[in-house]
Amino acid sequence: MSDTPEEFDLKFLPDWLKESPAKNPYADFAGDTGDRPRRDRDDRSPRGPRPERRGPAPGGERRGPAPGGERRGPRPDRPPGGDRGRGPRPGGDRPRGDRPGGDRRAGGRPPERRDAPRPVREKAPAQLKIEFVPEPNAAAGIAKQIHSSGRAYPVFGTAKLFLDRPERYLVRVTSSDPAVALFQIGDGPVSFDRAVAERNAFLHLREQYYASETVQGEPIKGNFTNVARCRATGSLLGPTNHHGYQTALRKLYEERFSRQMSFPQFQQYEIDVVTDEQTVADWKEQARSTTTYTTTQEAEPVTFKTLFDAEQHFKKTYLPQLVKTGTTLECSGQASRVTADRHVAGAALAAWEAECRFPQQMVSGLGPYFNKAGLTYFKHQKRMLYVCATKPQRHPLGQTFSDGISAILGAVELAPRIKRPQLAVTILGELQDTPEATARKAQLASDLHFLTHAGHVIEFADGTLELPLDPKAKPEPAPKVARKSGSDGAVAAVKSDVSGNITTPEAEITTPEAEPESEEMPPADSAETGAVAAEPDDIGHPTIEGEPANP
Repeated sequence: MSDTPEEFDLKFLPDWLKESPAKNPYADFAGDTGDRPRRDRDDRSPRGPRPERRGPAPGGERRGPAPGGERRGPRPDRPPGGDRGRGPRPGGDRPRGDRPGGDRRAGGRPPERRDAPRPVREKAPAQLKIEFVPEPNAAAGIAKQIHSSGRAYPVFGTAKLFLDRPERYLVRVTSSDPAVALFQIGDGPVSFDRAVAERNAFLHLREQYYASETVQGEPIKGNFTNVARCRATGSLLGPTNHHGYQTALRKLYEERFSRQMSFPQFQQYEIDVVTDEQTVADWKEQARSTTTYTTTQEAEPVTFKTLFDAEQHFKKTYLPQLVKTGTTLECSGQASRVTADRHVAGAALAAWEAECRFPQQMVSGLGPYFNKAGLTYFKHQKRMLYVCATKPQRHPLGQTFSDGISAILGAVELAPRIKRPQLAVTILGELQDTPEATARKAQLASDLHFLTHAGHVIEFADGTLELPLDPKAKPEPAPKVARKSGSDGAVAAVKSDVSGNITTPEAEITTPEAEPESEEMPPADSAETGAVAAEPDDIGHPTIEGEPANP
């Protein structure tokens, strides 16, 4: 290896290391001397250099400060805010709205649409007075249940329960203008327009006047490869080459889409031709079924093969007798929410919201039902108005009671707003769950039942117990509250504490027809239940049944 020449290692090096060093091409460069003219940016533009502007801009003031350091003002012949000497635009000086396609800032709308006046919202033909009255069966049922429960319920809270569900109240609509009449079909929605009231009459009353029957016919014969289907409803109209296709197409358009679009638009956007074999088979099965409609209100029934024929018969025979007209009409709560007349719907919604804030009309409507059931009104702590079966009156001082009754009166006086489970613990102690205490708990429930129906103890809807106010004692000052004045000058009641809460537990209001009740009071001292009393069920079903005394 020592005899190997040194150049031998160079054979294994890359070629660029074997070359001699190249000469630096920038060795003689002396730098920019400033003799070469400066190249502007406009020289690199493909459009060529920009022409040099000399002197002031045409039609405007000279840019930059004036000689002497003072800035010149605008030229007298130039209006403030005018064009800065750009000259006329190509095509003339015209506003942006006249350009083809409209102004881009206006969304490209044509000038005739942008300049057209907006449609003015049509005013109601007359002012409406909306009144809310309780549904008779619901009002009679709740009055009977309050009487049998022996509890005190807030009057305004009970009225709000009727407003919570539309089936519990009726809406009375009155037109302020005697010359403007209202229209109604049966007990349906109220409207200013007779055509609007008659529009859906057949749809709602068809089952009342007509009986439908479906009969299976012979299978459809023929080779069909497609079926027309409505995209919105999904109904099958039949093959396009079937003899009944055009009839079904025109019928569907007249019933559902004639007020929304033209017939060509309906064919283009709502009809879809399907070639699925299963869809064709479904149409064949559907075409086998024939539905007939028979009248039920006539001595000699008349049968119609199509629904369209039955509707025409309804409009000619029954509809004129069903139309009600007048300045004051009454409908159900459900009908007031589905009316197609936006004037009546808006007025009913605004009146319902105002009535929910202060249900003065509903309270006045419940008064006759409460009086008929023998209920009495009273105010507790001079704040909240309550209704119950017996007028509260404090027990006379010095009157002798049994030990059980005296214990209840003392416990309630020491701990107002106490509930029945806590009362059992206070009087019976921790041994209330033992078998030996069953008889004592039954006696305690019987004594409390006597006190509540005698008026010596008030049991509120939320289950709290309090003694009636002492007429000689100074009443507690009422807290400062915001008052709301109604139309008749009444002052709204305000929210109070637990014993005076205007809202009561939500419940189903049952009518005497739906759920008859016994006139006898259910026993509260049942020894089999081993209970003192019951927690409140709800305002719809107040009960006094036994429950375990352990809270």
